[in-house]
Amino acid sequence: MITLNSTTIVQPDNTGVKEELMQIYHDRMRVNGSLQRNFFGVKKQATLTWSRLAPADYQTLIGFFTTGSAIAYSNTLSAYSGGSMSFTGLPMHTEDVYLPGATLLRSLTVTLREI
Repeated sequence: MITLNSTTIVQPDNTGVKEELMQIYHDRMRVNGSLQRNFFGVKKQATLTWSRLAPADYQTLIGFFTTGSAIAYSNTLSAYSGGSMSFTGLPMHTEDVYLPGATLLRSLTVTLREI
């Protein structure tokens, strides 16, 4: 179950959760062609996608992502070691157009990157 700031949210679509460990490094190529890597660490990242959000759910989620504040992310059903992933991150979201018809359904994608 995924929560944001300890609040249970409408769960993303079946294929709408992508969790990953981002390696932070800098590669440098020398004149002779040899490569040197400076490794600085690992940051967690989660991308969540909802394809058909009802207006109330959309308003709840967009409220998290437009404050400019960091968000506490937690997934107790993660595939990573220990079965859970938790971190505090900043959101980068993309809003989409309303789906056809008078349903007011919208899709939404957000990427949370650990700070």
